[in-house]
Amino acid sequence: MSSSTTHVNRAQPGPISFHFMSNCATFTPLKVNADHRLNRSRTIDDPPVRRIVCLVAGSGYSSIMGTVTDAWADIERWLARHAPRSAALLAGPADAAAIAAAEARLGLAFPPELVESLSRHNGLTQWDNLFPGHPPLSVDGIVEHYEMCLEIDEDEGDYHDTLDEGEEPWWHELWLPFSQIDGDSQIFDLRPGPGHGRLGTAVHDNSGDFTHAWPSLGAYLADTAGALLRGGGADGNSNDGRRYWVPYLTPESTLWWSSAGETHLNGKPLRPAPVEVSTCCFRSV
Repeated sequence: MSSSTTHVNRAQPGPISFHFMSNCATFTPLKVNADHRLNRSRTIDDPPVRRIVCLVAGSGYSSIMGTVTDAWADIERWLARHAPRSAALLAGPADAAAIAAAEARLGLAFPPELVESLSRHNGLTQWDNLFPGHPPLSVDGIVEHYEMCLEIDEDEGDYHDTLDEGEEPWWHELWLPFSQIDGDSQIFDLRPGPGHGRLGTAVHDNSGDFTHAWPSLGAYLADTAGALLRGGGADGNSNDGRRYWVPYLTPESTLWWSSAGETHLNGKPLRPAPVEVSTCCFRSV
């Protein structure tokens, strides 16, 4: 993609529009104030305010639609063959109307990759260690975690203006969670700029971190599938930063991700996950 310029209108109170030269998608979320804060007094029945949000050209973020679906298909096949009890924990697809309602409530358009993923699996039916990162959230879970974090962040006051250059806040209204456990989440960065669309982390007791961010959700899921099919491991997120996680099978034949070299879980033996070969989803993203 060629480079482009981002213009943010901060001249007066009212809706903010982000204008990009290419790859733009227009949607009509709830009203946002000039300082980027969502207007909580607005309801879905109010006339929509148009806002344009799209990928940032020249950012290095190149989402290939279909990568998410291909990676999910490989993960599903591996689980069905080797960890059927884990496969049974994958929820069915999210309803398109539920996704649209969540977008309207939060005033944010979900990234296309997130919609693609939710259309495959609306999170898990219960917690399990099925990914090197955190368990993926359902649509309702995304809304709940986002609103909780935004409320806490707003209670802290306008500290964002006092952050040093390059320092991330504890939360930002243009971060959207993909997965979460114990208050720590993997987040899409929807702020305009070169990092738009990347997948970073926001932990409950520290600031957000994009030091080792994934360039896209597709890249994260494809690497997860690759670790299952080709062997080795995948980078995931944890409380102490990015770590390298390796897939194992428990004695009950459920999938478990842990550090390399682990041999036991709660006194029970772990065995390395069996390796397969696939050609569908190992592409450059």
